Amino acid sequence: MKAWIKTKSCVVCAIAALLLVEFTTPIQGALTPTDLRCEYLKNPLGIDDLHPRLSWRMEVKGNDPQSVRGVMQSAYRILAASSREKLAKGDGDLWDSGKVVSDQSLNVEYAGKSLTTRERCHWKVQVWDGMGTVSGWSESTQWNMGLLKAEDWRARWISADTRNDATLKDQFGGDQQPPRVTSPQILPLLRAAFRVEKPVRRAEIAICGLGFYEARLNGKPLDGAVLEPGWTNYRKTCLYRVHDLTGRILQGENVLGVMLGNGMYNVVGGRYTKFTGSFGPPKLIAQLDIEYADGTTAQVVTDGNWKIAPGPIVFSCIYGGEDYDARRESVGWDCPGFDASTWQAAEECAGPGGRLSTHSGPPIKVVETFQTARVTQPRPGLWVYDLGQNFSGWPRLSVRGPAGATVKMVTGELLETTGLVSQASSGSPVWYAYTLKGEGAEVWEPRFSYTGFRYVQVEGAVPASETTAASGLPRIQNIEGRFLYPDAAITGEFSCSNPDVNRVHALILAAIKSNFKSVLTDCPHREKLGWLECAHLLAGCFMYN
Repeated sequence: MKAWIKTKSCVVCAIAALLLVEFTTPIQGALTPTDLRCEYLKNPLGIDDLHPRLSWRMEVKGNDPQSVRGVMQSAYRILAASSREKLAKGDGDLWDSGKVVSDQSLNVEYAGKSLTTRERCHWKVQVWDGMGTVSGWSESTQWNMGLLKAEDWRARWISADTRNDATLKDQFGGDQQPPRVTSPQILPLLRAAFRVEKPVRRAEIAICGLGFYEARLNGKPLDGAVLEPGWTNYRKTCLYRVHDLTGRILQGENVLGVMLGNGMYNVVGGRYTKFTGSFGPPKLIAQLDIEYADGTTAQVVTDGNWKIAPGPIVFSCIYGGEDYDARRESVGWDCPGFDASTWQAAEECAGPGGRLSTHSGPPIKVVETFQTARVTQPRPGLWVYDLGQNFSGWPRLSVRGPAGATVKMVTGELLETTGLVSQASSGSPVWYAYTLKGEGAEVWEPRFSYTGFRYVQVEGAVPASETTAASGLPRIQNIEGRFLYPDAAITGEFSCSNPDVNRVHALILAAIKSNFKSVLTDCPHREKLGWLECAHLLAGCFMYN
């Protein structure tokens, strides 16, 4: 019996020792630094902090995750170089941190040579684990510096106050005026043509259009971002975005084209508004820097040499909606070969006073598209499209019909007992209107105004499937809902066995996305204001998701 007890005791001790090792001694593996970021961004353009923060994650390659608990970084080394070739050779001519004994892998400040405007910085990192085993180098990545000083901007602000320009109103008036549009607020088109005669090594544009802008090169948008730039106090800060155009510049003639919108910069009213106020008419500043293969450089900047003309957007308010007259389109205005001889010269003007600063947040994009779930006719001549989901964004219309016919779309989150769209709790009137050019299938969606809605009430058109409707009216092929929110990755998730709780969680996420428009707003359908209480109360939701 004594021998058995002694043997049992040894077994228990052995098991305890094994458990102690399992839970207190890290099992060492091959740490690999990955997901390198500068200021939380991958390969960012236009960094204007002289000491940007660098971060990375650690992975343990080729091991069962359960067998590598406790593995951690004990030191790191960062190399930063002025070229990819130098970095590959281990030449950190901008910064070699040396081995730094630290477990820090978030927000390590760059501490190398002073950085200059437009400088391109390539970097990589290696780490040591708790046993002193060093990893290989991470994959290399980079960040580009922006325009760091006011004098780096050779571009000038340009504008045209179309609201008070009698010439532009005359061009809009007469028989060309679509119905339901009062106090025309025609938004401008701006363009600049330039030539390139030799190979381009690098081309980057820094651009800020207030209140919103859509920029195009040779007929194609610079990217898929919408509602740019973010909302700020424009007397303090104006956000610019940097776009890499290398590979998109043509040999010969090129054209930069920009459409401007009012946004929160110029809330002029005319329909529903929460408030009215303006920093001035829409304006633009942009600077394209080109570096040729032979080492020479060139610039295209906004100045009095740019051309300007009234565009097809005849009304736009961040609260009240947007109207578009397709008959006013200038086909090819943003492409080479267009005759702009009748366009006027843009006027240089003063900016609103704010410092030009990089827009470092993720851009707002059309991330989801909802299809029509049901169509009803609550009253003769009125059709209601149910998109099946409440969200913030705008409708996209596909239609066929005669030139000059106007389709009016009234949006809302709720329906009245009659089945009509209700705006009683969301501010009224809000609508979107499209006037057809009469050239077959036409597809349109707004650019500079969004709202919260689920239902779209249509007048002036009929569904394509309707066979008993009056002839001559436009036929709606489709109406879709375009859900806009920042292109930010979901990094956490939740699910449980209760479908009702899962649905509540999904609704909360949809509400967050609907109010995530550069600032966190209180509601997308009425106020659209950045009350700080909302950000405070929802901080936990953001961080968990």
